[in-house]
Amino acid sequence: MQYLSKILFLSIWMTSFTNISKAAETQPVFIIDSLFELQMIDSKYLHLLPDTNKKITIETIQDKVFLPANQFPPPGKRKNQSIYWTKIIFHNQLEVPQEYWLSVPVANSYGYLVRASGGVVPMQTGFSMPHKEKTIQEIRLRFANYLPIALDRGEKATLYLRNQYGGNSIILTEIKRVETPNHARLATLKTKSAKNLSAGFFQALLLILFLYCLFYAFYAKEIFAIYLALFCFFFSIHFLYADGLLYEYTGIKNFPVLFNILDLTVLNLVVVFECYFIQNYLALKIRLPKIYSFLNAFIYFDIFLLITLPSYFLISKDFALPFNLVVLFQFIWLIIRPFILINISLGSPKIS
Repeated sequence: MQYLSKILFLSIWMTSFTNISKAAETQPVFIIDSLFELQMIDSKYLHLLPDTNKKITIETIQDKVFLPANQFPPPGKRKNQSIYWTKIIFHNQLEVPQEYWLSVPVANSYGYLVRASGGVVPMQTGFSMPHKEKTIQEIRLRFANYLPIALDRGEKATLYLRNQYGGNSIILTEIKRVETPNHARLATLKTKSAKNLSAGFFQALLLILFLYCLFYAFYAKEIFAIYLALFCFFFSIHFLYADGLLYEYTGIKNFPVLFNILDLTVLNLVVVFECYFIQNYLALKIRLPKIYSFLNAFIYFDIFLLITLPSYFLISKDFALPFNLVVLFQFIWLIIRPFILINISLGSPKIS
């Protein structure tokens, strides 16, 4: 009976091992058998392996068992700063060499293209990585991160990606497409043209209002004009940031930590100077002392966030919590502001 149980256990173990091996061997291959500019990658081509201890390397990865991506939580629900290895098998069945760029929308990604000959081509990208360290530096949009996939005619190669998921999980998605370099460049050029036209017009308006407020504050000696000028200035910085222009055309793209701190700071400063402008322009200290005190408390809390959140980010390296708190604070301000203005217009006594 004892020998029978051992044989049964051994057979079950061997069967499970065989099933795992078959699961690893039957991963679908992304076949390139026709020319295309852009093609989406179905999740069935992606097999994943969690790296919980952060000890797996490209030297040991080829002996590991990968499982289909649908057996894991989506990127937005993975633990902050978690690391997953992704395996994709490419097969160029055409009689000519092919070159594509693989879109990798994660915080940090280190790719290794393992050729049939055993050669390994290393590469790296990621929106938290300094731009000068990325393998592809031609695309200067903040979230446009690509890795090059160059295949000889008839070549079959395996790509291993060490992807780190962290920061703002809202923008994290799985690998989604491959496209030719020319298609990626053209799409970026079209996006930039539309953005630059609208952004230039809006920035010109903000600049005119900023200069007017400075001149008015100088000649009229009105402090509210200074607050409005500062509001225009920081709102202009926020607009450049949100539109991606600040990242594309300045050296700040090479300092992702500084870039994230700027993200946490600018919107809070916009709210601070908007509150100061409302207080002084409408003379709330005389008209409505209670609303004046409420705005003061609101400003002090905003300054508290302005100081503590970047400090928390620098210590913990966790960008998700500070970013979400800033977004929540901005949402609360958007709700409160109309009620303050209505209260002012209906309940404010006239100053004789």
